[in-house]
Amino acid sequence: MNISWFSNTPIFRRLFYAFLLAALIPGIIIVILSVAYINSLNSRSQAIQTSNSAIEQAGSGLATLQSMNSNLIALHSATYLAASGTGSTMTSTIQMLTQQLQSQQKSFTQSLNTYQSNYQIATSSNMSAIQSILLNSDSTDAIATDQKNTLAKIGTDWTTYQQDLQQELNALNTHASSARAAQTLGLAEAAYTPLAKDWQHLVTVTNNMGQTVAQVDSSETNPIILTAVASILG
Repeated sequence: MNISWFSNTPIFRRLFYAFLLAALIPGIIIVILSVAYINSLNSRSQAIQTSNSAIEQAGSGLATLQSMNSNLIALHSATYLAASGTGSTMTSTIQMLTQQLQSQQKSFTQSLNTYQSNYQIATSSNMSAIQSILLNSDSTDAIATDQKNTLAKIGTDWTTYQQDLQQELNALNTHASSARAAQTLGLAEAAYTPLAKDWQHLVTVTNNMGQTVAQVDSSETNPIILTAVASILG
């Protein structure tokens, strides 16, 4: 800069330039901070949409699982009512329940695979923004760890339940004795209990994740507010 030019500039013009800079610099800072804050809100909005989808997926899987187990019990009763001669109109009901059970097994498997692929915090690329938010809230990453462990248990639970469910279906299809069918149903029910418990816990974990994501932490807003105030006062 030509210092002599500046020194020769009339005082009122120098004051004008000084006031102009004093007005422009805070304004520029505020604009930059506003853009950063808007980007942060957009990122959180996307994270909330993803967490809502995860909640919906978990809830849908639970509903399918509960309906599947109810249908298995209903099929057991309908089959032996028909066999005893007291349920002569049960044929269509048996066929419907059998078809529903086959469809629900596929649907539940798909729900589990979709949840693991799209909403597992530690491994899914969809969840990177959510993982950052969760780590900012809790450095131990407790929700992600809980989710991972629960999904691992569900994988084992589902394999066991599906095997026992198929044994019950085989017993019903082959017209096994009522004692044998009751035994296989008992095994299926025993396998269902931990599966339902663990999936319900997955729903709870997913809801907790959604609540954490929906909260705007003060650590995000305070630096922006303080910098904006400092730029105005400064």
